[in-house]
Amino acid sequence: MRQFLGIVLICMAVLAGRGFYRHFTHFMGEQLPPAQSQATNNPGAVLPGMPASLESSFAAAEAQGPKTLRRWLDYYGMNIADPRRAAIELDYVVMVSGQDMAEARRVFAAVKARTPTNSPVHARIKRLEQAYE
Repeated sequence: MRQFLGIVLICMAVLAGRGFYRHFTHFMGEQLPPAQSQATNNPGAVLPGMPASLESSFAAAEAQGPKTLRRWLDYYGMNIADPRRAAIELDYVVMVSGQDMAEARRVFAAVKARTPTNSPVHARIKRLEQAYE
């Protein structure tokens, strides 16, 4: 009888865990866009200018935070052309602004100075302009 109750309790725990997992993933799915649609929502992800070989290292640097992204930009920045480079640097501006507003303003000014008005990132620059000037 104890073995039967043990098996029933284990089954109930597994079913409860699966229900919790489904509820959690459903809740998180409403809060965050899925990884594939994130690329289409991020204007920098679809812009030309970065070699495909740098995509994975860029994703890793971006995930590790603004300091790592800055080092990555210093190392690989010359290999990336605008408008993708401008979009990545604007991402960096937003990331670093909570820690170093002077750095954010400096990088924003450099991006704004070299970006023409017909660039795909010009609209994003206009949206961020009030915060970083």
